[in-house]
Amino acid sequence: MKQLLNTLYVTLPDAWLRLEGETVVVEVQHEKKLQVPLHHLGSIVAFGNTMLSPQLLRRCMEDGRGVVGLDATDASCTASRVR
Repeated sequence: MKQLLNTLYVTLPDAWLRLEGETVVVEVQHEKKLQVPLHHLGSIVAFGNTMLSPQLLRRCMEDGRGVVGLDATDASCTASRVR
């Protein structure tokens, strides 16, 4: 049986994503906004000025989970991907 995984889209400005145990925590100004079990996620897409902890990035790379960062300003558009 194939398990379908979800994608976490983070659009909150100045969000901080970190690993807490086996979950992803989304914080804004040191306030926890969301906590999601990591095993439910197939990928993470972060828009704007969103930061991810090195521990979360490492864990995503080890598990083969995609991480995409998108940033658009008036002058340019930047996209990055970790797989």
